[in-house]
Amino acid sequence: MSVLLALGFALGLGAVTVSVGTATGSSNHFPIHTGYSYNYTQQIYTQSQINHAGAISRIRFYHHSSYPGSLGNSHDWVIYMGHTSRSSFGSTSDWEPAANLVQVFSGSVLSSIPPPGDWLEIILDTPFNYDNFSNLVVAIHETTPGLNYSVYWGGFTSGSNTGLSLHHNGINPDINNLPEARLMTDNIAALQLVFPDTEAPLPPTLISPADNAPVRDGQALEWRLPVGSADASGYDVYIDGVMVSEAQTARSYVLSGLETGPHTWQVIARNNVGSSLPSEMRSFVMSLAIGSGEGNFQLPISLYTTFSQSQSIYLQSEIASGIQGAQSIERIAYHWNGLTACSNSNHWIIYMGHTDRTEFDNLDANWVPISQMVQVFDGHLALPAIPGWIEIDLDIPFVYNNADNL
Repeated sequence: MSVLLALGFALGLGAVTVSVGTATGSSNHFPIHTGYSYNYTQQIYTQSQINHAGAISRIRFYHHSSYPGSLGNSHDWVIYMGHTSRSSFGSTSDWEPAANLVQVFSGSVLSSIPPPGDWLEIILDTPFNYDNFSNLVVAIHETTPGLNYSVYWGGFTSGSNTGLSLHHNGINPDINNLPEARLMTDNIAALQLVFPDTEAPLPPTLISPADNAPVRDGQALEWRLPVGSADASGYDVYIDGVMVSEAQTARSYVLSGLETGPHTWQVIARNNVGSSLPSEMRSFVMSLAIGSGEGNFQLPISLYTTFSQSQSIYLQSEIASGIQGAQSIERIAYHWNGLTACSNSNHWIIYMGHTDRTEFDNLDANWVPISQMVQVFDGHLALPAIPGWIEIDLDIPFVYNNADNL
């Protein structure tokens, strides 16, 4: 009996997360439409969908898919909640009055945006005490000037006419004097409601990169909470035993400015009850990056010809800042803009060599002779319609002498 009691208490502790909707569908209108400058939306979630009383401390929306940077002009949100007896909206002008709603959050959500396939978590400034008798209205006013590509959110088919969306490119709506909505629908955003924590989280599970894997500037460390853990309000990230980020809400950390070579990392989760034990310790190896990858050039290949050949010179001064002495190059990577998938230019043969040249003098006859180089790769690459680094494991590592240019 004592074992059963102990197990029962253990399972009963922790924050309660109520999920409304399955997030298997998608919507670009709820909670906001990033393709417009300003947004105001209201969504109704019924008591039968929630069925839990208490103080809602956090809410989450599912980030289904997006083009990188799509929330850059749509990240300032004011969130309101309220009880209501209505289960649907009667018309596009049948808004729940602002006087019946309570502001629970005001701020930027930009730092909390997760990668696609994860939940955007928003910690409310003021918890909302849900009575589990009424239905719940969630209203979001997005006030950042400007627009961008559409973000698609996890959505589901709820009751008839449970969502109203007002979006506009020129006028920031006055929530006390609203015009008609531009959309009334039953396809609304999947939602998670988080009620208070009663125990500290479990140690996070490290997801990516794999232990001892090579990484680059701009690549992210990623982790998750294990099944059965209490929720976390923030995470402390440690690299080489030093905290580099404190109480961040995102479950990823973008690497920047580290020296090349091996590093260790760990994560600690925290909530209002306490902190977890540290996660396992993993290592990664920071690779040398030359350039930012932000420009669009016809190098290293041209997609607009049947065949192409290129040569690029990388200066010893660009390389030496990240290494000491001669080093073996085992992998290279190029940044791919991902504007389209490419299957007709994906067979690459790569050569490397040392040279004292710093530039090419003309277009006609200034190639470095192939006899002065070594073939290091021959194979097919995946070039998807997704921006990112294309990593190439060399067939034969190239020993760079760190004296000449490459």
